[in-house]
Parts: sequence; structure tokens; C-alpha cells
Amino acid sequence: MSTSNVEASRKAAVTAAQFSLIAPFVGAVVYIIIRKNLVNSSCVAGAIFSAMVFAGFACGIFALVRTRSVGREGIFSRAIVGCLLSGIFSLICYGIVRR
Repeated sequence: MSTSNVEASRKAAVTAAQFSLIAPFVGAVVYIIIRKNLVNSSCVAGAIFSAMVFAGFACGIFALVRTRSVGREGIFSRAIVGCLLSGIFSLICYGIVRR
């Protein structure tokens, strides 16, 4: 890969890792806001929350895959924590739904 491709790939991996870290929290905030402001909106709020958690997990996996070619610095820990948070949030959501 040329230097510009490596830098672009690194920037994409860093952005994906940051998004994977933030996405579950954004999904939770959106879920709470929709549930408090709209009547009978649990399906829509749940779908948005689930989509954000899944997107965070997918971006975390993408960032982890890219670390092999662009290096771990600034990517690996964020991507791992983002994947773990997405997993924890999805388990919490599953537990709430199963009640």
C-alpha cells in the first residue's frame, strides 16, 4: 500500500473505533428521549437503539480488522471497549425485552 492509502485506512480505522465507543451511549440517549417524548414509541425507540448498538459493534470489528495493516496505536483499545460496550448494551436490552 502506498503511504496515502495507509494514512486513509488508518484514519478510517480511528474513526470507526471512536464511533464504536460512542454509538451505544448515543443509542441509549436517543432511546430515552424518544420514550419520554412520544407515546407508544417503544418499537421505534428499540429499533433505533438496536441499530446504533449493532453499528457500534460492526465499526469496532472493522477497526480491529484494520489494526493488522495500520497498527494498534489509538485504535485497538477503543475498538475493544466499543465492542464490549455494544455487547453489554445488547445483553441489557435483551434482558429488558425478555421480562
